[in-house]
Amino acid sequence: ASGFPVSPFWKKYFTVSGYAYLFVAFACFLNVYLHELVNNGPNILPWIVDLIGLGSMVPQEWITPNLGTLKALNPIMTLGGAVAALFLLGRMSKQYDIPPSVRRGQYLIISAISFVFLVIL
Repeated sequence: ASGFPVSPFWKKYFTVSGYAYLFVAFACFLNVYLHELVNNGPNILPWIVDLIGLGSMVPQEWITPNLGTLKALNPIMTLGGAVAALFLLGRMSKQYDIPPSVRRGQYLIISAISFVFLVIL
């Protein structure tokens, strides 16, 4: 992405502001790996009971927890990563004198990436 517009102006500021994208990337990385836990988390305990051989003795209703709140984990992590990225970009723009037009463009890119990940996950 830093090589797309072939201007040294864009590359200079994208190199500095690229660190802010790590928060969004890390949040989405965790979302991908926690996707299975979020979707099949309530089945873990029944699977373990069946694996041990106690499935016929213990009713499923007793050991199936209601983990519906885990489904809120993916959007919360994505939004948290986006907020942290935007906050870091704001701090870095003051420290490295990033022009407001470049900063707004980076804000727009981070927001668009976060929105796409919210829709996908």
